[in-house]
Amino acid sequence: MATKELKIGNWYVGWHTWKPKITYSECGYEDGRANLTISLFGWLSRFYLPWKSKRFPYGDCDAPQWGIAIHSKTLWIYKGGRGNLNGGTRYWSWDLPFVNYGISVRWDMYVGDRDKPQSKWTKDDWKVYPRHSAEEIGTKWEYEITDPYDGEIIPCSVYVEEMEWRPKWLKWTSLFSKVRRCIDVEFAEEVGRRKGSWKGGVIGCGHELKPNETIKECLDRMMKEKEF
Repeated sequence: MATKELKIGNWYVGWHTWKPKITYSECGYEDGRANLTISLFGWLSRFYLPWKSKRFPYGDCDAPQWGIAIHSKTLWIYKGGRGNLNGGTRYWSWDLPFVNYGISVRWDMYVGDRDKPQSKWTKDDWKVYPRHSAEEIGTKWEYEITDPYDGEIIPCSVYVEEMEWRPKWLKWTSLFSKVRRCIDVEFAEEVGRRKGSWKGGVIGCGHELKPNETIKECLDRMMKEKEF
């Protein structure tokens, strides 16, 4: 549903948003007037003030501003700045606790000791990916698939990739982590209805690996679910 704006003359505009913000900007984008923005309780109000910036008479896309805001799961404190051509708005920012996730760990075929910082891992900290075996890191699994377009048998190489996200303030524990495993597939030849054309067919893709699913089971399911 489109957000409806409320305008009053050329001095006020408002709309619905749940992002808290109280800021004063020296000017707006393509508008040389200073403005005061107050966003609380689901509604944002922007008041355009009668004085104009001398440094940016036509406005600025990253104008100096002062105030406080919360968005992108981050707390922002704006402390002025020198405009778009001189480094933009200056600010301090802090990730909000427990809600801001970042990629913490990434492996191929192996899972590391999650209670130990990745920067301190050694070869002995790695163990074989559950339900799969490999003699060394980066081992690829060789299979054959049937091209759903013309029934051609095509070899492919598959390896498993795992990503783990942890709250940035709780990287030391896996208690609140989010883990996603997927297969990355490389076809030896083009696959799909565009094979042989100037656009070319598919030469690689990925698919999410379900819990307790083998690589081959995931590969077969991918060939049924994806359109090539």
